[in-house]
Formats: sequence, C-alpha cells, structure tokens
Amino acid sequence: MNNGPDMVERVARAIRQECEGCDPRDDKAFESAARAAIAAMREPTERIVAQGGRFCGDERGNPDELQARHLWEIMIDAALEQRGE
Repeated sequence: MNNGPDMVERVARAIRQECEGCDPRDDKAFESAARAAIAAMREPTERIVAQGGRFCGDERGNPDELQARHLWEIMIDAALEQRGE
C-alpha cells in the first residue's frame, strides 16, 4: 500500500506543477490541472482502501480491500475519460 503523501498533498502538488505559469484566464490550463489532480488520486491511500474495504466486504462483514482498491481505480479512470458529459 501507499505510505506516501496523503491525498490532499498529492492533489496540491499535481495542481501546483500543472499550473506553474498559467494565465488565470486560460480555462484549458485549469482543465489540464484538474485532470492532473484527478490522476494524482488514482493510487488510493491506506485509509481510503481500508474504509472502502469495509464497504465492499462480504455478508459476514469481512472487508475486501482488493475490491475496494480496484473499484477506486475504475472510478478515477472513468473520471479521466469524461469529456464534457
């Protein structure tokens, strides 16, 4: 699992890198920054996986962290594939 920076730190870093020198009136630059921020979220944190695992568990309450991780990645990928829907 990822023991790196928390999700807010990752997203902030992605936005900062993508927006360096951007014109505040350039919507395309901010769309690009939003995509970079969403992509930075693709690797879930341990906390996200643990919480999702509790939700994705079986009927006996056993957590399924692998399913939670996979579901998270699929949803992030879907967000990145959207274009003005």
